[in-house]
Amino acid sequence: MNSHSGTDFSSMPAFLMAPGGRPSRKTEILREKLNANLPLIVFLGFYFVATVLANIIYHTALGEAWARSSSIEASDFSKVPLMGSTGYWILLLMPFVIVPPFAIYSARAAKAGLGRISFVSLEFRRLDYAVITGAAYAFCYYEFHRSKLDEILARSANDVFGSVAARFEIVETLGFWPLMVMKSVLIFLAVYSLVRAMRSREWFWIGAFLINLIVLSQMLIWLNMKWPVLTYYIALVLCIFLFSQRHPYRNTAVAAIGLGMVYLVISVVVLRFAEAAILDQKRGAASDIYGTRPPGTYAQPRPPGDAQPRPQSAGRDPATSIDSSEYAAEVARKSVSSAPLLITNAFNRMALPYPYYYQVFTEKGPICGTIVDRILRKKNPCHPSNLIYEEIYGKDGFGGKATAPAAVHITSYALGGWGGAVVATVLASIVIGMFMGLWQSARTSTLAAAVFVMGGYSAYFFSQLPFEGPIIYDHGILWWTAVLGGYAAYRLAFVPVLSKAILAPIGRWRNRLSPSRG
Repeated sequence: MNSHSGTDFSSMPAFLMAPGGRPSRKTEILREKLNANLPLIVFLGFYFVATVLANIIYHTALGEAWARSSSIEASDFSKVPLMGSTGYWILLLMPFVIVPPFAIYSARAAKAGLGRISFVSLEFRRLDYAVITGAAYAFCYYEFHRSKLDEILARSANDVFGSVAARFEIVETLGFWPLMVMKSVLIFLAVYSLVRAMRSREWFWIGAFLINLIVLSQMLIWLNMKWPVLTYYIALVLCIFLFSQRHPYRNTAVAAIGLGMVYLVISVVVLRFAEAAILDQKRGAASDIYGTRPPGTYAQPRPPGDAQPRPQSAGRDPATSIDSSEYAAEVARKSVSSAPLLITNAFNRMALPYPYYYQVFTEKGPICGTIVDRILRKKNPCHPSNLIYEEIYGKDGFGGKATAPAAVHITSYALGGWGGAVVATVLASIVIGMFMGLWQSARTSTLAAAVFVMGGYSAYFFSQLPFEGPIIYDHGILWWTAVLGGYAAYRLAFVPVLSKAILAPIGRWRNRLSPSRG
């Protein structure tokens, strides 16, 4: 303990320390505090940006225009008279009061318990990592081939509604397990490779990270969705901030700017903005970015069965073929020209449903069932996210599939009122705090560091989904921890037994033969 400041620096990483044993700069002390609380900061930060900020804007003179500027003209705040009420603000701001103290106390308890675990002894060996990761990729590629993913993408229409229809078809055709492997297991393995590469600078781990970056990005984009690949990149940005040994703030800022640019490009690609624009120009049709229709009108989305097929081969019909260079140039142009729309979309995606959640479930109560019903696996008449989607956008052909998700406490309010909201917020805080308790181990163990980053990844989903979402959905904690638990059992139980049963007798047999050879 330093007698001058009363602060214990003994556990700080060496690269933060000056020769005299004190932190080199005040900014590094700040960084250490940010690092230790990163899952909490991720949850509160993304919740504020994605849900709270726009709901504050909605109460200004620009509010309704801001909501309508990002998508089809479907938002009507006259339907939500409870918007702006006392309860509305209490529920909206509840996480900022409940989560920090519970997460911090949970972190302290977790630190005492998890500090006894030797993560270093469980680090992935190169061959083990290659086998596990290779098997995961092979399974996903097999499922892609079995599901004929390329055919689904080829026949989807060249507009946003055809793209959404293809997305639902892909998810339904692939099923849960390939999605889980990509969005949970492989993201954990990719995070591990980046942390190991940053710390060891070994070519194997640098190569593993680059392969993961290229292959996993490609696979996630093939799902025809923006957010899986973007949340993967968010996890990588967290790694950069946590483990950059030089210029962490600058590196993180550059990575964050890059993430924003990737969001614009992937949105244009996935939503077919460029293809729609090119084909409309060739047909001489007036259109907006959502597809061919008269300027200034907002047609309802076509049902999936009404989508026109995409051109199967370039060059067959000049009116429908798209040259690759022409496409790349249009993607760049649309990424710039559509930036205002895509940015407001990002801010409104989670924020716009909140007033409807509060209105509907305050007036009508738990009409989609209760939390207890879910625990008992009872059949429920609806799901809150599907119900609210239809409340906002009406019958658009995607009923029962499209969702308007909400943060953990908001969904729990829909299922259990104020008590459900408080309980879910406390439980989410405890989970977030358990990950925070790993920071001490994360300083010395790459495995613990990867788990800590996945805590930030999971905290993001708590700001977007019901309580069970970050745990058992296809990106959930359960799945990558199951792989980690299996690997730990293999290393700690199976390998020693195998060595004792097979390798030890072979060694004794070789020792008996050695004298005779002499």
